[in-house]
Amino acid sequence: MNYRHLLPHSIILFILAFTSACSDSTNSESNSDSLEAIKSIGVIGSINSQQSIEVNGTDYSTTDSAVNNEEDGSLDVGMVVTIDGMMNEDKHYGEAHKIHYEADIKGVVVANDVTNSNSLNVMGQTVLVDDMTIYVSDNSNYPTLDSIPVDAYVEVSGLWHMDGSIKATRIKLESEAYEVGMTLKVRGKITEVADMYFTINDLTVMYNDTTDFINFTKDDIATGLCVKVLSLQAFDANAMNLTADSIKLKQHGVDADQGDKVELYGEVTSDGVTDNLFMLNDQQVMITDRTHYVHGTVNDIVKGAMLQAKGRMDENNVLVAEKIKFQKPHNVKISGIVDAVNAEENYLQVMGAMVYVNNNTWMKDHPHYAPNHPKNPNPMAETGDMLVFGLSNIEPGNFVMIHGSYAAQTDVVLASKLQRKKPEHPAPVQVVGPVTEIDTENQFIVIAGVKVDISGFADLSVSIGNKASATGSYDEESMTIFAAEVEVEPSE
Repeated sequence: MNYRHLLPHSIILFILAFTSACSDSTNSESNSDSLEAIKSIGVIGSINSQQSIEVNGTDYSTTDSAVNNEEDGSLDVGMVVTIDGMMNEDKHYGEAHKIHYEADIKGVVVANDVTNSNSLNVMGQTVLVDDMTIYVSDNSNYPTLDSIPVDAYVEVSGLWHMDGSIKATRIKLESEAYEVGMTLKVRGKITEVADMYFTINDLTVMYNDTTDFINFTKDDIATGLCVKVLSLQAFDANAMNLTADSIKLKQHGVDADQGDKVELYGEVTSDGVTDNLFMLNDQQVMITDRTHYVHGTVNDIVKGAMLQAKGRMDENNVLVAEKIKFQKPHNVKISGIVDAVNAEENYLQVMGAMVYVNNNTWMKDHPHYAPNHPKNPNPMAETGDMLVFGLSNIEPGNFVMIHGSYAAQTDVVLASKLQRKKPEHPAPVQVVGPVTEIDTENQFIVIAGVKVDISGFADLSVSIGNKASATGSYDEESMTIFAAEVEVEPSE
């Protein structure tokens, strides 16, 4: 089940302290020396109490931020946001002056094929999901993406593809059933135009004399325009149409002026680079002989690649890239056995690694642990109350999967996602993350707090800071993974 686990104030301060230490944001005087105005578009990776958010690897202070959320006013992990503010690139620190969020879709699920194709159809729009899509549900009957019912009302945030589909970074189940009067919203490109209606992919949008046109008129409607449609009128799932209350013309790409510094995260949607240009989401990006590459080369700019482009806008609204950083796999992944749990202090120990959760950790339980499930190792009577999955439900010996980030200063993992797997835990266990210790005499390394025996890999070349992965079996007495497979990536 996907429920938030709230932190005591003392733990919030601790986690905020070590997260800030990673970015050196505690030294405001040194940070202010090299702050530069920037517009940053990306996905919220973490929220540290009410003081900062992490977007595109930068920790932005939010103490003086004006938040413009067109939905419910709050921010959440997985939302795609636009930040207007200042950045100290060397210290990965920023100050967010304005934060803007709006959902890409708020609408009705007409088909759920997550099990077979990792996709949902939401009012004629293809919504793609993966392991890192944040799913938020307050309804214990629908704890997973594949359990979302047809006719449910959902909010979707994500990254758009050129074919009109959206790669969801966050999906929130607002209601298990759509009712007339709920706000319907679709952002996308017009794919077909006819008399008094147009289409956005498989959705037919009708308009009339009462429809409010913003930034353009109905005579300007044309294929390829990017629009936002709002409606409080009934959606017809059979005909796949709705009548718009308002239609607003949106700008293609980033809304920035010539010379503005811009940082954009997304997916390459063009077929690679042509004439030094490629498309990142809906924004044209230019590379030059001065473009600096991190974790890749120009040859890695291919359709589907996830990357971050930073540079300045030119007179043609093209982002001229000074730096392109390719997305590396998530900082830490641990799949293994729980050694200990301290629900009061909001941490658990997994194969020796200290893993902290906060109020933005996405938590999900395996259905076998549900009350009276025939495979539940400890069946309990159903009380009728909503069952909230948190650390207090996890026991030593459980098998969990963790995605998160590693804080070197405190030698802990901050979990962005935690899942408890089936009671009869699968094998093998695995850890992926930075190498933090090497003991050549005793033939082991430590990866993100997990000790790994490498005695079977005599020719392994490894250094502190390398990203490594190890798969094998876990010995609970020695708290060691005995590796059957080890891979090491070189440092940056």
